[in-house]
Amino acid sequence: HINRFWFFLINVYNLLFGIKILYNKILDYTTSIKRQIQLILIAALVACIYFFINRYFDGYLQNLINQSNFIQSLIVFLSISSLINIFHPFTLRKETNMKDVKSANEILIKKEQDKEKRRQKIEKYIR
Repeated sequence: HINRFWFFLINVYNLLFGIKILYNKILDYTTSIKRQIQLILIAALVACIYFFINRYFDGYLQNLINQSNFIQSLIVFLSISSLINIFHPFTLRKETNMKDVKSANEILIKKEQDKEKRRQKIEKYIR
């Protein structure tokens, strides 16, 4: 028979477990988009720096870009590749084959064996 204290304690643990699940869902979502947010913020920072340098130094960077054919070509290339990337992504995927899985598994097994040997050696010295 469960008394009121244990019933209350079980309910508290259930509530904490639910909160932990919700926290992990939010954390998983934010870590998946963390890299994109960082890149957007870096791009915004660079754009602001470019704007303020041109504003306070009488268009110095704008004049450099206007005088350099290479820089203009680079900007056009990046713009066109960005537009193409929207419709046809330039991702290079690495396929994992069984050889990679087996080698990773062997590495993990070796690490576990080394841990077990160290644990046994420690137990030997303790006794």
